[in-house]
Amino acid sequence: MIKRILSAVLTAVCALSVCACTPSETSLKEKPEYIGLYASEDGTLMKDGKPFYGFGVNYYSMLNCAFSQKWDVSNSLAALEQLAAYDVKVVRFNIAGFAYSDWDYVTKKEELYFKTLDSLVNKANSLGIGLLPSFFWNQVSLSDYFDEPAGLALRSRETETMKFIASFTEKVTSRYAENPGIYGWEYGNEVGLSASLPNWMDFMPQLPASSKRKNRDMNDKVTYEDYVNAMKLFAEVVSENDPYHRIIGSGDAELRTSAYHLKNSNSWGADSLKEHEEMIEFVNPAPLSAISYHKYPEGGVSAAANPSSVPDYLGIYDDWDGFMEYFVAQGKRLKKPVYLGETGYVYSNATASDKETVLTMDKILGVVQTIADAAVKADLPLTLFWNYDDRPEYNPAQPNDKSSGTEWSWNERWEKGKGILEIIKKSNAAFEEKHAGAE
Repeated sequence: MIKRILSAVLTAVCALSVCACTPSETSLKEKPEYIGLYASEDGTLMKDGKPFYGFGVNYYSMLNCAFSQKWDVSNSLAALEQLAAYDVKVVRFNIAGFAYSDWDYVTKKEELYFKTLDSLVNKANSLGIGLLPSFFWNQVSLSDYFDEPAGLALRSRETETMKFIASFTEKVTSRYAENPGIYGWEYGNEVGLSASLPNWMDFMPQLPASSKRKNRDMNDKVTYEDYVNAMKLFAEVVSENDPYHRIIGSGDAELRTSAYHLKNSNSWGADSLKEHEEMIEFVNPAPLSAISYHKYPEGGVSAAANPSSVPDYLGIYDDWDGFMEYFVAQGKRLKKPVYLGETGYVYSNATASDKETVLTMDKILGVVQTIADAAVKADLPLTLFWNYDDRPEYNPAQPNDKSSGTEWSWNERWEKGKGILEIIKKSNAAFEEKHAGAE
């Protein structure tokens, strides 16, 4: 508490220079009730006392690129300026690493880690961009770091993995609680897709060479109950250290169509609509306060041929308009704001020939525009497109695809990325026009 008070006082002294100050950005004189994005009692996503609607991007490597670049994030800082120029409202990013060894950068180089993160948070705040940090992107890498079985590690708050989840979450949320550059908090990334799988071993990486265990066993199987247990701990720690009520999300994808059956009978049986909706509630328990989905169109040629088509295995909707309406309705049912943490165009089933002939840039951007238009029409509060990356360069041999960087990435230096960013800018303007003057 003393540290937080001192930080706030220093902020008041150096208010003219955001980046030169400590992470605290809020004066002691007028302490707000809310900072960032928060949920109203009826589940409306709010900011500054008004409903929030906006578009942004994923920027997966914004921070962790520093791990291989001797802590140099100058490209990320410059990229944030580019994103601000396109009126990007929110940036979701991985706050740590992916491989188990990446956790060394967090635990053994803590001063450098937080100094680097400070620079990014303060830069985003100075540009009016809100950040959505995702903490435990690759859940298994964390349990492997502590050499604990992946499932067992999440079943008790006394394991080294869960102790670290609590301590790391406390350090981050208490450090940035008063910084307006943080809009919300996320547990991880798509952890539900690996939960309660009968064939769970197929999705497990090899044990690290440093492990004292010879083989993985059933204690490595992560169930829905396991990961919900971990998310509850995360959300409790966030709530204790963020008095400004920012949204807390799972960072999860859309539920598997067999989620209920996987959880309750270890089978791939098809869930009914009632079972599906029961599972939506189960994986978003209090104190989680917002519901995350990742939703993509059919990859490659299928989406390009029919931009409005969207996978639906439950027979609920026919197109992106229908999906958005259903998703928003689930938020109203559970009185929690919903947000699309990932979406966009992917090449999953496209061949090299398809990329040269069928998948024209107009068709690719047409899919992205269709998703954006549906979000505006349905008043989906927040939509984040995958994935901005400052590294990919234009490749004449594959003009529609990335040549480096995180999978399916893009940036403003070539047509695809510039086109997506223009859609984001235009769609944010459409929201502003639609809700002009709204209280």
